[in-house]
Amino acid sequence: MQQDKELTFATALACHSRSQSFQSEEPAHEYYQASLLSAVMQGVYDGNASVASSKALTPYAAVINFKPEVCRSLDKETRKAVFEAQLDAMAEARNLFYAVRFTGHIKHIKFRNVLWQKKPYKPLLEVVKTQAEFELNNVDGTILGFRCPDYAVGIGVPGYHLHFISSDLSKGGHVLDYILTGGRIEIDHTSSLHLELPETRSFSDADLTAGASADGILKAENNDT
Repeated sequence: MQQDKELTFATALACHSRSQSFQSEEPAHEYYQASLLSAVMQGVYDGNASVASSKALTPYAAVINFKPEVCRSLDKETRKAVFEAQLDAMAEARNLFYAVRFTGHIKHIKFRNVLWQKKPYKPLLEVVKTQAEFELNNVDGTILGFRCPDYAVGIGVPGYHLHFISSDLSKGGHVLDYILTGGRIEIDHTSSLHLELPETRSFSDADLTAGASADGILKAENNDT
């Protein structure tokens, strides 16, 4: 299976199986995450942005081997709030983790990329004040990411955390707003969370409680600073 590509901190891979019976030779059906969003909020992001090898380090990654359970067509103009409401209706188990993907034509999209950071790293709310923002019109591409339940605040973003990549793989970033016109919607879910935490001094010393504020995370997510 060809691995999906996106512009994000790094690329990792986790496999899953939908078998309900335990078989030791089969991997679990997992949402795999490296580090905590609350750590990134506090400026704990040593690492680099690249296509990852098996030995690469990443400040934060959220990954699933995407095998959609629900597929729908989108055939009319749809704005961000309406689209996410449609996803909510398709994702019936509100307290589980969902991966979502839209592939098709996008009438308008606004997205961001944060600038290169040097030590001492600033908290994410400070970093996004100087982020680079981009807007595109009438572009084909993919919007994909995760919906985390509200109780997972600090582990991930409560609600939707989406990234964009153009069809030619030349443009992409963290999604702020969009208008879709037509394409394919796919969603996958899991009840299993595999969390890997960094064994670094910066992670051990960070005040992760301060970084786990739902208000702060959503401000950083939506550029509402």
